[in-house]
Amino acid sequence: MANRARGYVEAASSANTRRAYASDWKHFSAWCRRQALSPLPPVPQIVGLYVTACASGAVGADRKPNSVSTIERRLSSLTWNYAQRGQPLDRKDRHIATVMAGIRNSHARPPVQKEAVMPEDIIAMLETLDRERFADCETGLCC
Repeated sequence: MANRARGYVEAASSANTRRAYASDWKHFSAWCRRQALSPLPPVPQIVGLYVTACASGAVGADRKPNSVSTIERRLSSLTWNYAQRGQPLDRKDRHIATVMAGIRNSHARPPVQKEAVMPEDIIAMLETLDRERFADCETGLCC
């Protein structure tokens, strides 16, 4: 039964998600060590400082700021890792939520507007379809 339970636990998230969460926890733990801080227990002020460092590029040696989506994923990773240890992290705590709101307002890129599909584009797409197959569908002979 224990093996089956472990299998269900693994099935709860993809292998890529588990790898990303482990990598993000390692990233956070390394930052904490460099700051002479402990990653445990969860302290919202420390997490707020960490996401600030991520946004400003002060976390790694490359000094490259993380994107808002990367910071959001890192925060999700921390939340999940703390929950696995039975020590929940309150993302709504003002030390985290306010910093994240500021990061989103300062660093988020507006969505990229896609070019509209024009009627002539739709006609060109329709002309590539196999008309005989659709004729068969009208008579009930397809699929």
